[in-house]
Amino acid sequence: MPSFYLGWVYQRYSEPQMHLAGHGIQAGVNLPIKPAFLLPENVHAAVELASLDYGSRYTGELKDVPSVQWQLSAWWRGPQWVAMPWYTGPVIEGLWTDLQGQSSAGYRGYERFSLRAWWALSIAPVPEARVTAAVLLRGQQNSYLSQANALLPNIVNTQNKGWWLKLELAPCAACKGIQPWLEFKHLAESDKQRRQGWFEPENKQWQMGLRKRF
Repeated sequence: MPSFYLGWVYQRYSEPQMHLAGHGIQAGVNLPIKPAFLLPENVHAAVELASLDYGSRYTGELKDVPSVQWQLSAWWRGPQWVAMPWYTGPVIEGLWTDLQGQSSAGYRGYERFSLRAWWALSIAPVPEARVTAAVLLRGQQNSYLSQANALLPNIVNTQNKGWWLKLELAPCAACKGIQPWLEFKHLAESDKQRRQGWFEPENKQWQMGLRKRF
């Protein structure tokens, strides 16, 4: 039987010269699959809707920036080399952020869309917690600069280095099955595009949340 969850999430995204922070809601589904040759044991999908505040000492502030993040993953159970069960598989995620509008300093923004592929390993060292770690296989960042200035090009950058770490605690029986979790992602600087050397800077994202399974 599929299992569903709903929850609240807080996130903070930062680059050397700017940051985005805010909260939103998250929904997900986990679909177990009948064991069969080469098929994953389960598939997980999630979507997150958030409202963020933008801040930069160079370009000012912008409130209520809409953001949509989604994730799709497939998990295979690993051989029982150790006593604890572990799973591995690919994770595909997308992130859209709409920074269109005028900041407090008079600068106009633009939409950003990223698509990333990770390979992850998930293990439960103790029954009360699960740890997931992943390395970036490939990322693509689309920046629609022409929305801010018609003279600027739209840029597509490639990201090849990054890692991700997530801690999920077991649902708390004393608090009606609420499950806390914490996640951190780090992506290195991207490649450079065009003569101007447009690039996506090194960035970090913290997320934490509470969710309830049904």
